[in-house]
Amino acid sequence: MPLKNRRTGKRLRASIAAGVLATSTAVALLGAPGAQAAPAERQVVGRSGSYAIVVTYKPRSGTTKRAISMIAIDRNVSKYKGTLRARWLYKKPGGSAHVGKSWRKAAYTSEDGSRWYEAWWGRRNHYSGLSYPKGTKFCGQFKDNAKKVCVTLK
Repeated sequence: MPLKNRRTGKRLRASIAAGVLATSTAVALLGAPGAQAAPAERQVVGRSGSYAIVVTYKPRSGTTKRAISMIAIDRNVSKYKGTLRARWLYKKPGGSAHVGKSWRKAAYTSEDGSRWYEAWWGRRNHYSGLSYPKGTKFCGQFKDNAKKVCVTLK
């Protein structure tokens, strides 16, 4: 059964829906009686109009740092066909904004009449060393528009 947005009733994009399913499954497995409670993978999802950003992370044990595994940025489109490029930025608490990664070509996807572009950095469950403190703000931006969508690590 496809996941739906509670407010609008529309189907969630495959990338966000898959991330939510994987996270809820991991939480259910880790919550088994007698299991050692390890830090579970978590997600923060931000939406603004036709833009969405998903940051997947895992808290580091004994510290306020968060190990980042994946960042995904999506943009719904209606009639636009062409090449879109996306990038992500971050701002540590008390610091200034920095570009995380430079412009990357976004992949065009369509499903059941919905069309969107999405760009990904990293892979699920692979924590390659990117660690940011709690409260870091991540933003996603497409090259043809100054608008950004942001989330904050919890």
